[in-house]
Amino acid sequence: MWTRLEGNGPPVVFLHGWLMDHGDEFASYDAVFAARGYRRIYFDLPGMGRSTDLPLPHDLDGYADQVAAAIRDEIGDQPFLLSGTSAGALIACGVAARMPESLRGLLLRVPMIHGDDQRRRVDPVPVLHEDADLIASLARRDRIILGAAPIIQRPAWIKALLAKMETRVLPAMRRARGRDLGPLRGDPARYDMRQVQTQFQHPALILVARQDDNVGWRDAVDRSADWPRATLAVLDAAGHEFPLDHQMPLAHALIEDWLDRVELAP
Repeated sequence: MWTRLEGNGPPVVFLHGWLMDHGDEFASYDAVFAARGYRRIYFDLPGMGRSTDLPLPHDLDGYADQVAAAIRDEIGDQPFLLSGTSAGALIACGVAARMPESLRGLLLRVPMIHGDDQRRRVDPVPVLHEDADLIASLARRDRIILGAAPIIQRPAWIKALLAKMETRVLPAMRRARGRDLGPLRGDPARYDMRQVQTQFQHPALILVARQDDNVGWRDAVDRSADWPRATLAVLDAAGHEFPLDHQMPLAHALIEDWLDRVELAP
């Protein structure tokens, strides 16, 4: 897999979401982990990003197998931290099950707990702040990019969401082998995990968005309820795109607390 390496120090590995690449992980996390002196390891998963041409694993367990092998190739048996976003969070839980002896902390952002859409509990998502005139004033292209009605219809929010979509989300999705990845995504038996970490004893941080219309938030609450060292943040006025620019200070404060707990752990 294509790998981006940054810095020195204790290693932390980042796994992006489905049809994405490492770019959003880098933009969301690199500054805070660099300031804390961590070595950052960003993967582009097969079929996505700069790993577009790699053969695809048969299922998500195959992705977890490949990530675990890539981590061992990169850092051997060193203790490490692991972060995953959306589908990358589910794969991260699969990696955790494969590498329990080395993994010292988990960060899960808007985590997909079940690949099978029918198993997800996703609440209806209302528009929290509506401004029909603002939406009508947007260029047609911007309205298409935004898709469903944004939950916060305010200029700063719309600007931040469009910027993220245009600079990180849409370029990654265009680069991914969507046609080849589609059958995997469409098969619940393949787009789910057989071997997954359901108990985790080390410090964890789970960031879920109350208005997430993709994976919801209730499944993550249930999954982590018995994790003794987990901080679970259910964030209001946040969707699957969390964090936008104005939400970055909150995300970084929670990450700083997680790293404090990791570094104090035996």
